[in-house]
Amino acid sequence: MLPRFFLFSSVIFLLIGCRPTGVEAQTRDTGATRPQLGSATVTSSSPLMPMVDRGDDPIDILPCTAAANDCTLRSAIALATNSGEPFTIYFADNLMITLSAPLPPLSANNLTVQAQPGQEVHINANGLGGNVLYITGSNVVVDGLRLYGAGAGFSNVWVGGAATNVVIANNVIGDDDAPAGNCGLSELSYGGIYVDAVDVANGRSWVWIYNNIIECHHGQPGDGITIATSGVYVGENKQGSANNSQRNVIRENAGYAVRLGEHPGNTIRNTLIHDNRGGAIFITNFNNNLLDNDIR
Repeated sequence: MLPRFFLFSSVIFLLIGCRPTGVEAQTRDTGATRPQLGSATVTSSSPLMPMVDRGDDPIDILPCTAAANDCTLRSAIALATNSGEPFTIYFADNLMITLSAPLPPLSANNLTVQAQPGQEVHINANGLGGNVLYITGSNVVVDGLRLYGAGAGFSNVWVGGAATNVVIANNVIGDDDAPAGNCGLSELSYGGIYVDAVDVANGRSWVWIYNNIIECHHGQPGDGITIATSGVYVGENKQGSANNSQRNVIRENAGYAVRLGEHPGNTIRNTLIHDNRGGAIFITNFNNNLLDNDIR
């Protein structure tokens, strides 16, 4: 039976029980859909498409041509920022990218960063003083990646500035998708996803977060998702679909699964939440939609 929320005071604390172990820990996610990588809708019809083919991260910007071994993720982001055109960043193969310094913001509009179906593309911020991805552009899609290692005070994904129409889908955020309970890669991170973007035209953000695994954030406060704005939709896509293909799993974080606080006008639905030390959802403003979540 789905949990119901009882409003006893101006603050709701939905607390999760102790972490299961053994066979229970191995089987507790039965029925959850693992992210199918590379399946979000690309925002542009004819984008430029550089292919990242290096896992190292030199600071020098490389040309990203059709030649082999000349395109880093940092270089591809720089090209997108300067292009002024719709832009999609793909990856040549499975890659383990360990950053040598924080990446520049994803400030370009109409930008997609997307792993191909079946690829494993890891981006490790290596505990440095920055986020893994900082999104300030609009019409941005982040799809099918494994993002972890943000430094203290930073999140693995931060959507800020005047960003709007952002999709974060089919990612593993906070860990490398090791077995449940096997954390250790985001020990310093503020959290998984932090959203405080505001579209100045209407005073809210438009962000869709679905079919992600968000886990293992053990910094301060260590929340899975922090929402400090309005217009964020967790557990559904832009078309309003909210089924197993859009279901998030938020687990094993040091803080809350989702921290809404006083911010209204958001939706949290269709999400499996368990074993977060702080609790499930922190909320002080009841003008939000909490629907069909599975809290254990």
